[in-house]
Amino acid sequence: MIGAGPAVDLTTRQVDASRELGISLVQRDEAHEEAGVFATMSATSEGIERRNLQGPYTAARHRLGRAERDVTEAAEVSEAADAALFTQQSVRAVLRF
Repeated sequence: MIGAGPAVDLTTRQVDASRELGISLVQRDEAHEEAGVFATMSATSEGIERRNLQGPYTAARHRLGRAERDVTEAAEVSEAADAALFTQQSVRAVLRF
């Protein structure tokens, strides 16, 4: 057999997927906080200052939307990697007996 084998590969994929999910969650939280700051600033501003905040607020909301999608995608990949690893472990347990 060449290489570490499928067990290590699935474990590596699961670890990578979990790390990517963690990164996505942090980025989503940061984007949420940023959008909240702009929303608060916009709500307490008037006139030209308020209009000047609309662009950054809209951009922050777009970043938040992208971050939410990234979290969803990372969670799906992480769940799939967990399921594949669990299935592999179950099959190995059955084959041992």
